[in-house]
Amino acid sequence: MPPPLFPPWDLRPLRTRKGLTSLNIDRTYGNFPVREEDHRRRTSTVGMELSGEIAADINWSAFAQYGRVKDHAIQGNVPWKSHWLAARDVITGPNGTPVCRSEAARAEGCVPLNIFSQIPASEALKNYVMSDRDEYRTTTQQLFGAEIHGSAFQLPAGKIGYAFGVEYRKDTLKNEDDPMALSGELVYGGGPGARSELDVSASVKEVFTEVLVPVLADAPFARRVNLELAYRYSDYNTVGGTNAWKAGLIWEPLQGFSMRGVQSRSVRTPNFGELYEPVFTNTTLGSITDPCMVASYYATAERAANCAALGVPAPGIVDPKVGPHVTTGGNPELGPETSDSLTIGFVWQPSFLPNFDLTVDYWDIDIEDVIYQLSYTQVLNLCVDMPSIDNQYCAAQGRNLTPNVPTSQHGILMPAGAALWVKAQQANISRLYANGVDVSLSYRIDVGPGRLGFRLAGTRLIEDVLETTPGVAAGDQRRDGAYTNPKTRATLTTTYDVGNFGMALSSRYWGKGLGNVLAMSGEQYQDNTVPSVTYHDLSARYTFGGHTVNFAVNNLFDKFPPQMGFGEPGIYFGGQVYDLVGRNYNVGWTYRF
Repeated sequence: MPPPLFPPWDLRPLRTRKGLTSLNIDRTYGNFPVREEDHRRRTSTVGMELSGEIAADINWSAFAQYGRVKDHAIQGNVPWKSHWLAARDVITGPNGTPVCRSEAARAEGCVPLNIFSQIPASEALKNYVMSDRDEYRTTTQQLFGAEIHGSAFQLPAGKIGYAFGVEYRKDTLKNEDDPMALSGELVYGGGPGARSELDVSASVKEVFTEVLVPVLADAPFARRVNLELAYRYSDYNTVGGTNAWKAGLIWEPLQGFSMRGVQSRSVRTPNFGELYEPVFTNTTLGSITDPCMVASYYATAERAANCAALGVPAPGIVDPKVGPHVTTGGNPELGPETSDSLTIGFVWQPSFLPNFDLTVDYWDIDIEDVIYQLSYTQVLNLCVDMPSIDNQYCAAQGRNLTPNVPTSQHGILMPAGAALWVKAQQANISRLYANGVDVSLSYRIDVGPGRLGFRLAGTRLIEDVLETTPGVAAGDQRRDGAYTNPKTRATLTTTYDVGNFGMALSSRYWGKGLGNVLAMSGEQYQDNTVPSVTYHDLSARYTFGGHTVNFAVNNLFDKFPPQMGFGEPGIYFGGQVYDLVGRNYNVGWTYRF
């Protein structure tokens, strides 16, 4: 029998016949513990509010609040880079027993790793090749504000309501990572993500005003017409001054039926992660997605011409199983994104059906300078699907032009035209626009000793498009209809309450979608569709005194995520959308005093 930490004997004749001095081996170590993450948080908030009357119909209020969250994040069972490399580099020791090659590693207690074994790792091996990563994160927020509000100027339909005030907010973030992570021992390509050592703050000073004007009241076909106006100026220490506003109209022509419309402008500034996330370069391993590969090269004549212009010979690249070095991370130069939105809808509460209401809203959102991080695949696609390669996306990537020379990025021979590097950091992308319809329906009725309630809330997405390059349709990244962003989604909540006891059944429907919504043709995948899925969650609560006890069963029927026929591995992924855990339970207790 061969020594236990060496290749099986039947591999040795093969190596001899082929003249091989080494073999590339890729495997998943299911015999080691899975990586874990545990958060130990402490949250504290203190605040104070004062209010009073200045005169009739004129009031004032002021508040101050301070909050802090301390988070000790522990990532367990992380491979310890240098120890793992030392443990798998094995030679024959005394009496033919396997030992670690490095004398220094052996002096530190190195335990040889059998990469062919499926037997669960010993405690000694786990203690040598794995470690925990400890990260400490503290966030704080200070809030101060004051306002004067009241009513004045009597109109035929009532007095004008108003409010104006000032606010100040300061947020801080301090992040301290594990020294072993900072040294690269616990952070590396394919491992946990890097974190920045941060001690940063952001503050904003704001002034605002709001006005409610009763235009009509108790008039024919105008039981109520109100005009709402609001404006806010914000001065950020990160991006400077911004302006936000809102104008809305509510019209109630008949009792129980009202229509509404709101036009507004909002501003969102980059958060700490988008600004300061560490710039990190990772190597893409395994099967990759490249528009200049054989399967996609001739998707369009334009793509084929651009791939050729980049140095990719026809008919395209065969998957090299090693992808580009992808650089991602934050961008301190980010600016704010500005959103213009329109909402038009109605509310119906018929008198002949008490406790029933129906709300329907059409919404349209148009965001300029969207803060977004393109994937490396999006960058590669955008480069070759433009009219020419003279664009910012081709400038953000590099391809192999010397196939006979090992690349400086990978140190090995790569096919001609293979993607070597891609820059995909956070950026202000041109535009994102989306629109759809929201529907909400609720009804409550007494049944037996309690009250039965139904609430249905759903969304029909019409379009959702990320426009990366103004005026160039090839740069549009459609997002609606993807399995992560389906056309239809809805939640039906059924409740029954009797005294201090209540139950609820929540049924969540997630519509069908496409695995790759940007697929060039139906031939790109054997099956590019992902079926719809419905989850049911059951919960119960009981209240007594100041106590409330809650019990819940999530994914009541232990629904599996849908199998997906696209990509690799092509089954049971999409954890950001689907439940990958299965039926689970939770119990909670709340005490109010």
